[in-house]
Amino acid sequence: MDRDAGQGMRQPVIDVDEFDAVAATCRRWSERSLSVARALIVDRQPLTDTANEHAMTAQQANVIRSRFRKKVEQYRITSFNRREPPARPAMSTFLREMQALDGQGYAAEQIVTFLAEHGVETDAVSVVTFLQGSRTKT
Repeated sequence: MDRDAGQGMRQPVIDVDEFDAVAATCRRWSERSLSVARALIVDRQPLTDTANEHAMTAQQANVIRSRFRKKVEQYRITSFNRREPPARPAMSTFLREMQALDGQGYAAEQIVTFLAEHGVETDAVSVVTFLQGSRTKT
């Protein structure tokens, strides 16, 4: 973990290889923006110095750093998802079945039993909340 100047919170370390892998996914980023991100994140250069070197404000450089870190977060999750499939299905996998059971008058506790039979651990409150949320989306 490292501490980015001015942010006051610890950030996960991003090494050169991970930076390059993420940068390869940033097709619409300019070379200038990637250079700023690299200087701040990998080379750990001071924000003001990096901004001045690239003829921009410190605020602009900080925005680039923040956006790149978000790309890193997305990249890490996507990479994990590719390597490691979920151990159990999500409740949303059974949305249609849950809606059908609900429409037929089954209680939330009965739907919990149905989901448990298919490896989904949940409770009645979560089922009700999920079903209410799915109604507003459709």
